[in-house]
Amino acid sequence: MFAFPTYTRMDSLYRRFFTIALFISLLFSPLAFAKKKQELQVVVTDTYISMHTGPGRGYPIFHVLEKGEVITLLYSKTDWIKAETSKGLKGWVHRRSMDDTVGVNGESVELGIPQLGDFSNRSWEVGVSAGEFDKVESLGVHAAYRLTKNISAELRYSQATGRFSNSKIVSWGLVHQPFPEWKISPFFTLANGQIDISPNNNLSQTQDQDDNFYLIGTGLYYYLSHRFMVRFEYNNYTTLPDRNNNENVDEWKLGISAFF
Repeated sequence: MFAFPTYTRMDSLYRRFFTIALFISLLFSPLAFAKKKQELQVVVTDTYISMHTGPGRGYPIFHVLEKGEVITLLYSKTDWIKAETSKGLKGWVHRRSMDDTVGVNGESVELGIPQLGDFSNRSWEVGVSAGEFDKVESLGVHAAYRLTKNISAELRYSQATGRFSNSKIVSWGLVHQPFPEWKISPFFTLANGQIDISPNNNLSQTQDQDDNFYLIGTGLYYYLSHRFMVRFEYNNYTTLPDRNNNENVDEWKLGISAFF
């Protein structure tokens, strides 16, 4: 039996969530591009390409690259690539202006910047999420490995914090994504696991309790860019206690995931 009050402290929850999300975004930022492509030289094929002082169209243009000019690609940030000219000028160019760029020997060049195709073909996914579990705040992490184009095996851990009790929830199961190539892609979850409920102070009347459960859920992925996606989900838990009566618990989550 879940003895959770409806009192929540969502401001504190969201601060923790965004702190972890920022850590993940830094951990999986496109630094690999800088390491792999650090000395990559390419030839400009467009009539001209504008170089900006920063990674955005709001930054001023300070130099124009001409067709046939050789530049060195240093690293990328969002949809922008930092480049250096043969004269030592460094600036930012938009990724789309580099789509037809070729190497110094005329060969095609793979810039290595993740796009929607990488999202649908990913192998691993890790992420954090925040929301409500049985009307109290919860914070969780998950990791998934893609078994086939449409099915992933997923492991989750989350903690729900109430005024009188805490719940630790571990689950493992399968996620089915029927249309992985869509930018907004639905998914369905089937999993089982265990929940551990414990009092968080001596005054609580809640008793330690361990229950097994199974869950069914649904949700949406929204592909952002550069290895990141937003994930919204709703899950319905059915607990399997030692007692004869089962219980249903609702959960919703909003999170951010990185894929590779």
